[in-house]
Amino acid sequence: MASNLNISSFQNLSLCIYIGNTTSLDDKTLLTYCSRFGTIVSSSFEKEKFCDFHIIEFANHEQVEKFLDENIHDVDGILLDVKLYKTIYTNNAILNIDRKFFIGPILNSNDINTIIEFYKKIDSSLRYYLSKQDKQAYLLFELNNRQSITTIFEKQTIPITIEQRNFFIYKPIHPKQFVNKIISMKNKQNQIYIQGLTSNITETMLVDYFHRRAPVIACYILLNDPTCAVMEFNDKKTVKKILDTPNIRLQGTNLLIRKASRHLASLLFSSTNKDESDDDDDDDDGNNNNDNNIEVKSTVVSKTSFPEPIVNSLGVQNQLSLFTLPTTHQENIQQQLLSFLNAIPSSIVKEPTFIPSPEKMESGWTSPPRTIISHCPVTDQLSIPSSSIPSATTISNYTDLLHQLTTVDTDIKPIRPIASNNILKFFEQCQNELDQIRDEYRSKFDENRRCIEQEINLLIDEERQTLDKLDRYLNDHRRRVEKRNNNKRKHSPSSSTH
Repeated sequence: MASNLNISSFQNLSLCIYIGNTTSLDDKTLLTYCSRFGTIVSSSFEKEKFCDFHIIEFANHEQVEKFLDENIHDVDGILLDVKLYKTIYTNNAILNIDRKFFIGPILNSNDINTIIEFYKKIDSSLRYYLSKQDKQAYLLFELNNRQSITTIFEKQTIPITIEQRNFFIYKPIHPKQFVNKIISMKNKQNQIYIQGLTSNITETMLVDYFHRRAPVIACYILLNDPTCAVMEFNDKKTVKKILDTPNIRLQGTNLLIRKASRHLASLLFSSTNKDESDDDDDDDDGNNNNDNNIEVKSTVVSKTSFPEPIVNSLGVQNQLSLFTLPTTHQENIQQQLLSFLNAIPSSIVKEPTFIPSPEKMESGWTSPPRTIISHCPVTDQLSIPSSSIPSATTISNYTDLLHQLTTVDTDIKPIRPIASNNILKFFEQCQNELDQIRDEYRSKFDENRRCIEQEINLLIDEERQTLDKLDRYLNDHRRRVEKRNNNKRKHSPSSSTH
């Protein structure tokens, strides 16, 4: 299905920056700050509810490096969370948005004080911002521990006002929900064409399918041609890996992939709606129409179908000869039978005097193989009635012969030879499929291992902080106990003397 989203006017995703913690900032203020580092080509300000990030695009890589090299981005006392846009999806970057949640709606300052005091019991060092969502005020909290966020949502830890009014908590929209919907418009270097789509194939299916092989930056199905999609990857090496993958098959359809020859903007907004051919096809004639330039070479194959074996021309001729001999043989026999039924003299019959049968075979140098029936009488020994109407005995005898000949004909079955190179192709295809599956599982294992390592490191840091707090608490408690004991010792002699 083609996407219904409007494509943002980004030219090159490699020049795009993700900026978090922007929910309480004005768009103009943020653009003014970013303009200090270079020229802003385009920007995306998501108007979705509970969205806490922006995406901007600089003019060149020098400006991007200059922006990323800045250690602290502070705008009106708000620290921005800055990441290279492409790393959000490819490297599983950890964002501050994972430790945030919205709560509201807020009606007055008493609500703010009640909510802040309530959640400070969970995390005393939390940070909060006031945010407007659909003309309603909400508080955006940022905690130090992601596990605390999980616990709050699982147990629905929500304060209640004095008026017994309930609040609601919401998770902010994650940028990964938008990362595969923003695609480069005028940068075709890392893009491929996918042709042969059906109405059952969606952008999500394509992203999930190809992401098992390599990280996918974006995917877009053309509105003017739903059978064609454009997919963008991280680099040229990944594009080459995808193009070298054989037999791309999805939802029972064989997909045709090739390197992008035009950028997406020209495909969408060209008035002539014509596509250029690949670099290898520049010398071809220009008489092809639009449909021939963007070729859709998909082959819909059922799940139980297999490729037909390739048969050479010599094998076909041999098969035809197998079918020709029995047919001619049967016609001669039928002519012989008709001659008996119609009382035709034996001199007119062109076939030899023996009637063929599958029991004995006799072959000669000049004649085709003939079958000899030893129990059948010779033609001269058969009595031919003078009347033109044959007797019942003659009809029944030759009816049995016809039945016998029919049985012989149905027993003959053609043998279709299979070329030996098809077997080699089959084994080669199986080997390619096995290699592809192995690469998929390796990449998936590496990706999962990185995620697990990041999660373990976060848990270790959180546990270390908890142990430090516990250690400080025990030390404080020990000092208080020692101080109390010292005071008791000081007062015990005085009490005994009195």
